[in-house]
Amino acid sequence: KLVIPLDEYLGTDKLPFKMTKKMMVETAFWGQNQTSFKSAEKISEAKFGIKITDDHIRKVTYHVGKSVYEADTKRAAEAYGNMVNMAYTHDKEGVLYIGRGGTHERKTRTIRHGGRTNWQ
Repeated sequence: KLVIPLDEYLGTDKLPFKMTKKMMVETAFWGQNQTSFKSAEKISEAKFGIKITDDHIRKVTYHVGKSVYEADTKRAAEAYGNMVNMAYTHDKEGVLYIGRGGTHERKTRTIRHGGRTNWQ
């Protein structure tokens, strides 16, 4: 018979925190979604039926958050690098205003005769 350690069989032997990737994402979700890591500890125990300490949840949440941030930053830098080579065109005359709350989102304001303005 061949005996394989459980963590190796589950594929968690090379992952941080000895959790599957799915469990790390779930833990990070509850860690960032609650008012405290202590609250996340209680929820994770009720939801998953296992006790994960608030300190462990904090470490997993920070690790996943850092990974997501670094991936997003890399993609943003690549997108910005691609923008440098893009041709710039004016589809509409006027000034583009993007307001908070979507009130003027993606609207272009143009000046009509008499100095009045129009939203398009």
